[in-house]
Amino acid sequence: MVKKEFDKPVVKDNTPKKDENGVEAVDFDEVQTEVKEVESDYRRGVVLKVPFEYTQQINSDTFPSMPIKIGDVIIYRAKSAMWFDILKDTQLINHFDIMSVETPKA
Repeated sequence: MVKKEFDKPVVKDNTPKKDENGVEAVDFDEVQTEVKEVESDYRRGVVLKVPFEYTQQINSDTFPSMPIKIGDVIIYRAKSAMWFDILKDTQLINHFDIMSVETPKA
């Protein structure tokens, strides 16, 4: 969950007033800021498994250092993940949807 600010118009006077064109409308002069908790577009997860092809690229000379290993903590897009029902609370994600790999604190 992420805290996000929302602006909401506040009415001082509920009586409609006519403008130059003859349109009756209520004026919203002030804006009130409200803070709400909403779901984030990104999630944090731990890598449990990587594809076999990905592990073979690690040993290849063309891809000398692949940054994602089992046990790494990653940040990924929540909308693109698919739920995986064999293990509880696990998701399958595409490696293109990984935004970052967290570095361990020293």
